[in-house]
Amino acid sequence: GLWPEVQIIIGDPKLWGMGFGTAVGQWLRGYARRHHIRGASMHVWERNRRSIALGRKFGFRQMKKINRQIGSVSRTYILMRSALSEHTSRGVSF
Repeated sequence: GLWPEVQIIIGDPKLWGMGFGTAVGQWLRGYARRHHIRGASMHVWERNRRSIALGRKFGFRQMKKINRQIGSVSRTYILMRSALSEHTSRGVSF
């Protein structure tokens, strides 16, 4: 089935806190409603407090932590999920 994926990366700290993440989240929430997408998930690096706060702002809750090893670098990510609609069983990842 359809499982769209969206990544938000704002690398320049001068642009943080300007509402870009909120704007994308609002667009995604509208998209999900229009397309009857029931739920969403997001993977966030555990040290990325801004992204975690953004997820919570849109109703996401922490489900579990996932450890990933890429080469010699190990990082822990947080899986967050949110219910968006009751209409279908489709989901979206962001």
